[in-house]
Amino acid sequence: MLKAIIKASVHNPMVVNVIMFFIIGMGLYYTATTRRETFPNLEMDIISINVAYPGASAEEVEEGVTIKIEEAIEGVTGIDYITSTSMENGCSVLAYLKTDVKDARKVRDDIKNKVDQIFTFPDDAEEPSVVLLEHEQEVIALALYGDADPLAFKTLSDDIKDELLDIPEISKVQIKGVRAREMAVEISEQALQRYGITFDEVARAVQSYDLDISAGVIKTDVEELTIRAVGRNYRPEELGAVTLRANAGGASVQLRDVARVIEGFQDVNYELMYNGKPGVVLYIMKTNTEDTLKIADAVKKYVKQKEKALPPGVNMELWNDSSKILNERIQLLLKNGLYGMIIIFVLLMVFLNLRLSFWVVLGLPVAVMGTMILLRVYDVTINMMSLFAFIMVIGILVDDAIVVSESIQQHVERGEPPVSAAINGAATVFAAVFASVFTTILAFSPLVFVQGLWGKFMFPIAAVTILGLLVSLFESLFILPSHLAHSLRPIEELHESNTFFARLRKRTDAGIQGLIHYTYKPVLRFVLRRHWIFMALGLVFFILAIGVVGSGKIKFIFFPPIDSEYMVVDYDLEPGRSMAAHDQAAQRIQAAAQKLNREYMDKRADLLKTPAGRAFRGQGAETQFVVRTVTVKGGGIERGVNPNQGSVFMEVLGGETRGFASKEIMNRWRELIGDIPGVRKMDFEATVGPPGGDVVEIMLIGDDMGALRRAAGGVKQKLRNFNGVYEVQDDLEYGKRELRLTLNEKGKAMGLTLGSLAMQVRQGFYGHEVHRIQRGRDELKVWVRYPREERDSVADFEAVRVRTPAGAEVPITDVASVTTDRQLLAINRYERKRQIVVRCKLDLDKVTPEELKLEIEKFMPDVLSSVSGVRHKFEGQDRYQRQMMTSMMRGFQICLILIFITIALTFRNFLHAAMIMALIPLGFVGAVAGHLIVPLINTRVERMDLTMLSMAGIVALAGIVVNDSIVMVDAIKNNIAAGMTVRDAVYRGAISRFRPIVLTTVTTSLGMMPLILEKSLQAQFLIPMAASISFGLLVGTFFTQVWLPSTFLCLNALKRFWYFLAKGKLYSPEEIERNGLPDGNFIKGLIPWWLTAALLAGAAIGYEAFSWIGK
Repeated sequence: MLKAIIKASVHNPMVVNVIMFFIIGMGLYYTATTRRETFPNLEMDIISINVAYPGASAEEVEEGVTIKIEEAIEGVTGIDYITSTSMENGCSVLAYLKTDVKDARKVRDDIKNKVDQIFTFPDDAEEPSVVLLEHEQEVIALALYGDADPLAFKTLSDDIKDELLDIPEISKVQIKGVRAREMAVEISEQALQRYGITFDEVARAVQSYDLDISAGVIKTDVEELTIRAVGRNYRPEELGAVTLRANAGGASVQLRDVARVIEGFQDVNYELMYNGKPGVVLYIMKTNTEDTLKIADAVKKYVKQKEKALPPGVNMELWNDSSKILNERIQLLLKNGLYGMIIIFVLLMVFLNLRLSFWVVLGLPVAVMGTMILLRVYDVTINMMSLFAFIMVIGILVDDAIVVSESIQQHVERGEPPVSAAINGAATVFAAVFASVFTTILAFSPLVFVQGLWGKFMFPIAAVTILGLLVSLFESLFILPSHLAHSLRPIEELHESNTFFARLRKRTDAGIQGLIHYTYKPVLRFVLRRHWIFMALGLVFFILAIGVVGSGKIKFIFFPPIDSEYMVVDYDLEPGRSMAAHDQAAQRIQAAAQKLNREYMDKRADLLKTPAGRAFRGQGAETQFVVRTVTVKGGGIERGVNPNQGSVFMEVLGGETRGFASKEIMNRWRELIGDIPGVRKMDFEATVGPPGGDVVEIMLIGDDMGALRRAAGGVKQKLRNFNGVYEVQDDLEYGKRELRLTLNEKGKAMGLTLGSLAMQVRQGFYGHEVHRIQRGRDELKVWVRYPREERDSVADFEAVRVRTPAGAEVPITDVASVTTDRQLLAINRYERKRQIVVRCKLDLDKVTPEELKLEIEKFMPDVLSSVSGVRHKFEGQDRYQRQMMTSMMRGFQICLILIFITIALTFRNFLHAAMIMALIPLGFVGAVAGHLIVPLINTRVERMDLTMLSMAGIVALAGIVVNDSIVMVDAIKNNIAAGMTVRDAVYRGAISRFRPIVLTTVTTSLGMMPLILEKSLQAQFLIPMAASISFGLLVGTFFTQVWLPSTFLCLNALKRFWYFLAKGKLYSPEEIERNGLPDGNFIKGLIPWWLTAALLAGAAIGYEAFSWIGK
């Protein structure tokens, strides 16, 4: 059947070419229309429930809202675990979904139904918001800055936002740096006393005049008239005309007589500065269906036009442009991919011939374009991971084509006509090619089943590789033979040809034959005479590789930091600090940035004078090392509005032009900033990548906040003693000092309650929201409260008069006792218990996360023994690491079983399958060697540790490394079937497959070499996976050529010994290997118990070894 299909393709070249051009054409179309983004779009699988509770403390919110929500949604199907944060004025509850949830929106609806059934929320709590979180990708930011007032910035930014949203490519724009507008009715205590009015009276008056009510319909003979009462007070002057009191004589008191009605911005400490000037930033975001580069191009085009129409004194500038990074990485990976393709073409041309190499390499664009068509089905975009996968798979994609073309070439050299050679050659190697491709697909399949956030991050690598291999298999078996059948020349013409390439081919053949005859043959004969020793050497090398990793020579780091040109310092002030403290902290950080700029401009100038610095000269227009700074006071770049927090964002030159790692720059910035008075903690960040939390996070869980606080203190003290650990912090935040009111006996006697007392104080100092006005796109809250100047001191509080039910006015100090305390700003919870998270940063050159976690486990019992009811667990990256490694290793074990079954079915021999599978640990030896060698050949890499991508490469290597051994064992078994002795069959089989095995290995390994040698900072985190596959395959091929032949002989001897013990007869080596033994098949007879035990023990040891590697 298969041979008939190959024959049909060979005899119908027109149909084959139409199929080929259709694949290329459709692939080009899909490539041009596929979305482009920096990293794969990551769905969060988190449902957020937010409830605003204005004026409430964190404890009030926890008790009145948070706990009720947690109890209500606890049993919803699909929820993995629940976390929450109760803070002043509201709470946020996050429900993390299980990884096997198929319909997150259904879970969201179930949660919303449960929340809607809660009827015991406090009266002042607002309507809950239940949403499924989406990972929003920021494409580019547009900054407006200069000498303008806040109202002008708000008006301009709103207009620009509307204009941006009118552009078809843009659907989402967020504005930061602008406070919400509001209207305030400010009444002094003196006015309240003079007119004898209360805040409640003012609130009722405002609400009664601001309405739009239908009063009925008048039906006349001619028409119907609608009656409507309308009172809309949208402006301060209109609100000031509201009548508070009136008498029969016509006298009245209007609101403007007793109060000051003003319109302004929200009364919070919040300000954004861009390069030291007041400003506003508009963030242009992308959805799952939008293209990063198209959005960025549209924004840049808009800015060029808009700059000409800006008001005087206002500047516009683009920054945080992710499209620049994406373009750089696309160009970087395309460049390395092109280099890899050229290397493969040259190698094929040298090892095979020009025509053969041309048609083999032509299969690459067919495979790539076919893959692009299939990727659309799985919604895989053009991003850094998918591009990296294409580079990695380029060398693998030609492996099957090389085997097929080399087989066809051998048939031609035997004298067959090209057409017949194409059919017979492709059919001969079909089983081996299919098995090798299928095992490679199985090896990459564990990446498909990686769960959680990192599974979505790794999926493009698996999708590109698996789909590419499938298309490549189709091309090599049904398109390539047709092309070779009509392009190869008969053997007679090849011998007569005297072209340059023919002469080069003959010299190459002579060189390869010389290598085989004078080097490989003597080595192979030496190995086969000492096959037991060389079989044991494989185990020795594997143990050495494990020893290198276990000794710490190569460490394991789950996800290495990625170099970035964007750096941020988030700082937290001591609770209660004023805006002046923000100014002092921001000025200190900005001054350090300016000094850093001067230092590194000088250092870069010196670097550019050296030979090593030539690569960083850029475009020659770099006048500043620090390109820009953005400061947010009273919040953060990625954080919400918080009066105690601030951020300073710094952008430096790109990695391809600055010549210094962001880690070094960030450390120097930290040194220049030093300690800032009034700042409680600072957090420095200078890396990019998928989210996942800090490297080390210890979550302490319990009910007693005091016990949690003591445990957190003990953990922090222990962590600070470790070398390489810094920025040890917890997430425990205390708010401002607060005055606590308690109603005394006199107040009770006067008919006051604590609730009425608190409400009167709240109305004056926090404010009473009496109405909301919709004015265009803005919703303005209308507040009634004291003027600002009567709310800024303790003396103002002591001057407050409280109105009793009898109408009397008494000083607040007469009816209430006042104490001072400090409350938590936020209360975090995990699975319905309170929790504190202790986190730290690590100098990975001194200590790894795994090493530190082992030390933490040692001292945690001692820390927790001093407190009761507290337990701990690792969070942050550790959660994602456990999730990824557990699912990947589970998939890897299944993959090994399927690979074993595939090989066993191919050769109909379980022991030969086991022998081939034994090469997988030897591939791990090569991966470890690669991590040691790369720093020696790439000067940009100081050291290379095992990472998450390294482990993914090692898993994928399992299928790749067995491919060559399948081809060799197939040749050996064919030789035995042809009548050769076992030793001759092994010897000749190894020699006959030397060229295709070496060629496929070299093309795959050298195809990745440009990326391995890449000095760009952008490519550094991709190198470990490429090194694992490239060097693992090189070393695996060495063992295939040397270890596999010797092991085949050892296995034959063991089988002979086995049969001797079982049947009492010593069979010849050939009888053992051929089908149909004289006295029955392989499994008949008594199997010695000790051999069975040995096999089981070996399997257990192998399983534990792979499990240890996974851990």
